[in-house]
Amino acid sequence: MTPHDPARSPDLSAAAPAGGTAADAPPPGRPRGHRSTRSARAWARTAALLAAWTLWGCSASPSTPADGASPNAANTDTESTDAANTDTASTDVIDTDDGAADTAHDATQEPHTELRVATYNVLCSFCVFPDYDPWDARVPFLQQQIAELDADLLGLQELFWAQDDKDEVTLLMAKHPVYATHYYVSPEGEGPLPAYPDATIYYRKARFELLGKGFYWLSPTPEVPFSSGFAKKGSLSRLVAWVHLKDLWRPGREVLFANTHVDNNSPSQELSAPLIVARTEAEAGLQANPKRDVIVVGDFNSKPDSPAFAGFTAPRPGGFRLVDTFSLVDQPKRLQAKPEPSWSPQIRIDHIFVGLPGAPTQLTAPAKPVARDWTVDLRRFGDHDRFPSDHWPVSVTLDW
Repeated sequence: MTPHDPARSPDLSAAAPAGGTAADAPPPGRPRGHRSTRSARAWARTAALLAAWTLWGCSASPSTPADGASPNAANTDTESTDAANTDTASTDVIDTDDGAADTAHDATQEPHTELRVATYNVLCSFCVFPDYDPWDARVPFLQQQIAELDADLLGLQELFWAQDDKDEVTLLMAKHPVYATHYYVSPEGEGPLPAYPDATIYYRKARFELLGKGFYWLSPTPEVPFSSGFAKKGSLSRLVAWVHLKDLWRPGREVLFANTHVDNNSPSQELSAPLIVARTEAEAGLQANPKRDVIVVGDFNSKPDSPAFAGFTAPRPGGFRLVDTFSLVDQPKRLQAKPEPSWSPQIRIDHIFVGLPGAPTQLTAPAKPVARDWTVDLRRFGDHDRFPSDHWPVSVTLDW
C-alpha cells in the first residue's frame, strides 16, 4: 500500500474484535477459554502498531482507480492484453471441514501437470475509505474471488486478526475450505499481536504434504520478530512466510512457496529485494537440490521499472534469481467488467515469481515451471460497483 494521508485515518474502532480486545480470544491452536497472559505493555505495542498502520500502511493504492461507473461484476468477459530459520512460533491451521469441497485426486490417475498460483492483497479490515465498502460488505466478494481463483497455492496479504472470534484467515476461505494455512503466531505473552497474518500462505491440503516452514522479517535483523528498520521513518513490521511442500499429485516434485508484503516506505523495497532472494535460495536448499521448484508471491510495492524489481529479477552470473511469470506468457489476460478500469502492466506491484538457479535467462529446463494463463481480476462488485480491495488478485497457471 502507499503512504497514508493522516487526514484519511481509518476508524480504529473497527479493528477491535467483537466483544472486546483480542485478549478475549485465544490465538488459533490454543483452546477456547484460554486466558492470554499478554501484558499491558504488549497491548500498548498492539495499539502503537495499529496506529502505525493507519498512518503509513493504509491508503488506496494508485494502481486501482477509485472512481468511474461500471456494470455489475456479473457482466464480465475475459480479454487478453498486450500490454531457514523455522520459527516455532508459527501455526498451520487446518480448517475443520473434511475437504469434501475439494476435488479428490486418485493416485492411479496420471500425474497432475499444472499448478495454479495466486496472490491478493485484500485491504485490511480496519482500513476504511470512502472509495471502498466496509470490511463486512467486502468479505462476500473477497470470498467469491478466492473460491473462483481455486488456487493450489495462494498468498494473501494485509490480513490482521486471526483470533477465534475474528479469524480473518479462516473467514476468507469459507466458500472454498480446501486449505491449510501458515502465518506468524507470537509466543504466548510476547509480541505486539498474538498473531500477525499480514503474509498468510494457503496451500491445498489434499495436494501437499508439509515438509518444513518458517519466517523471517524484512529488516536488518531478520530473525527478530516484528523488527523493521529498512526505512528511517514509517517502516512497518513486514515478514516473509515460507513452506516447503511435497506435491502428492505430482510424484517427485517439491516446492518452496513463499509469500510476503514488502513495506511501501522507501528504501524498504530496495533493501528487501536482496534479502528475499538470498533467503529464498537458502531456505529452498538449492545448493543441495538445484532442481527444487521455487515460487515467491506477494505485494512487493515495486513496479516493473523500479530498482527493487530489478533486484529480484536481474541475472546474477552463477546465482539464483527470480523470474516474473508475467514475462513468460504470450497474452496476459484481464477478467473484467465493462467499461474496464485504467490498468496497464507498468503499474503492477503484485507479482508471482518463479525461481531459476544459475545464469540462463529463460526457463528452458523441462523440470522447471513455465507460466501460462497469467490473469488479473479487474471486476467490480456490489450495488456500488466497487473493487473489494485497493489491489487486484493475480493468478497464473504453471506447467508442472
